[in-house]
Amino acid sequence: MALSDLEEILEDAPGGGLPDAYRPASSEDVPEGRACGNCIFFNEERVNEDGEAWCEWWEDYVAAGFYCNAWRGEDDLDTEPYDEEERAPAPKKDQIVGSDKNKPGSASGAGGDIELSEAAETGLRNKVKEHNDQMEEAGKPSYTRATIGQLRAVYRRGAGAFSVSHRPGMTRGGWAMARVNAYLYLLANGKPKREQYVQDNDLLPKDHPKSTRSLQPEQRDVNLTPPSYMRASARRGLEWHREGLSGDGLVDRTLQEARAMAEGNMTADKWVRTAAWIARHLVDMDAPQNMPGDENYPGPGAVAMALWGGGGSTRSARRALQYAEGVVDTIERENEGRNVTGEAKAKLEIRQFEAGGFEVREDGDGFRIEGYAALFESRSENLGGFTETIRRGAFRQSLRARNNIMFYYNHDSNQVLASTRAGTLRLEEDERGLKVSASIAPTSYGRDAKILVERGDVTGFSFSFSMPARGGDEWNSEGTERVLKSVRLFEVSLVGSPAYTGTNGTAVMRGLDKIAHRADVDADALADALLKIENSEDITTDDRQLIDKVLDQLAPEAQIQETVDTLSHDMLALKKKKLQLLMGI
Repeated sequence: MALSDLEEILEDAPGGGLPDAYRPASSEDVPEGRACGNCIFFNEERVNEDGEAWCEWWEDYVAAGFYCNAWRGEDDLDTEPYDEEERAPAPKKDQIVGSDKNKPGSASGAGGDIELSEAAETGLRNKVKEHNDQMEEAGKPSYTRATIGQLRAVYRRGAGAFSVSHRPGMTRGGWAMARVNAYLYLLANGKPKREQYVQDNDLLPKDHPKSTRSLQPEQRDVNLTPPSYMRASARRGLEWHREGLSGDGLVDRTLQEARAMAEGNMTADKWVRTAAWIARHLVDMDAPQNMPGDENYPGPGAVAMALWGGGGSTRSARRALQYAEGVVDTIERENEGRNVTGEAKAKLEIRQFEAGGFEVREDGDGFRIEGYAALFESRSENLGGFTETIRRGAFRQSLRARNNIMFYYNHDSNQVLASTRAGTLRLEEDERGLKVSASIAPTSYGRDAKILVERGDVTGFSFSFSMPARGGDEWNSEGTERVLKSVRLFEVSLVGSPAYTGTNGTAVMRGLDKIAHRADVDADALADALLKIENSEDITTDDRQLIDKVLDQLAPEAQIQETVDTLSHDMLALKKKKLQLLMGI
């Protein structure tokens, strides 16, 4: 057997000599038909003078008529990683978090910068060629073709999933390759071998029947990305927490969201809670241990403030509060007219999903449309720095509450197409996702919607939601992946092709970010240096060089006086620190 398709499963092979259990295949305890000679690790292309072949698992020569407990046959290459009966929680030794080679979120899309072993890379490229040749020979549609980027992402995800659960006896590489095989089957056949396998639908080409690549956030004018000084604050808070300075009252959710903030990821809901939390806890910063310069600084209150983006001092907390309140106010203005009131108006989030084909049929004088507004356990595209997965049951409480949920055209409350209260809109969760079935009346905009759907101008659903007070979502340890566990559903809409242009992920230049951009320095590094200054901490040589570079480029000595009124408070603080350094203070 050619080894190029098998080397991927060998990354975790122990190597270093044969085990004590290595014995003749004729031994009584050896299952019939098993021998090194028909094991997938038996490399007949590499034979020694004794006629023994190289074992890729134990990295030693073995006799064809012998056997060990690591034996694997051809069927093991086709293991389906989503067969629940075959899976078991990963033992402690397999529970690895993160990767030395690949950054968090590197497998969030098919274009990620993923680094694999040379053997794995060669094997995946061989699979791409073999699969695409088969698809072309069979005359299959273009969406069945595989790319190396897709398979890298699937392989990387499979290797990560191994740390959670896998079939006993499998290696990490074997589990990753099994997921690749499952993906190729899905790609070629338009549906998975087992319905549970939906985790990689976001990697499928957009015109594939199971693709979810058009799941997108709403387009907003407001930028939800936290500014650099809040990201730096979260990083400092996490560092203090690791040093044991956070006290006993800290909850896991605060840490999860601080990691997300450090990565530049915040939701509308988090902005609302941030504004409220900082306003409520500003008074805590008056305690001596929460004041920079105090011998007991930072106290638990300062650590908590840093984790919420407040910087760890009264001044920086007020700055973060002002910014958060501005974001919340803008969100509320954007959500005017969406039939949402109260606090939910500011917390409203919207997701768009290109359905990949509606089911449309005549229904009396009008028409009925069916499809899915959301798919479960399927990772979204990049939503502005993070990806998102909707867990099964996320809409259950909203549907049980029997609140009136409206069906609009393009989120316009003046263009009602159906409603649950009138019985013209039916929403239900099934194994796949949130299923929508709506009877559309022949109103003027109802007829317009039907024509646009039939012409292909309207291609998807969108839904708006907010998070409950607690337990609605969770973030991974790196702050790059969010899981929606329970949401409050407000309305569903028919929408045209999602027009998201990356607004959430594109930083609007402001304040410190603008200074860093003009000076061509890293905004986060500059924010970290500034935070140390605000907290009366020592700065490093690198910090000092960075500050000098910014000042030299943006405020030459000859121009300091004329620029003093135009530079931000952040720059004035930097200048003050520079003078202190020069004076030896």
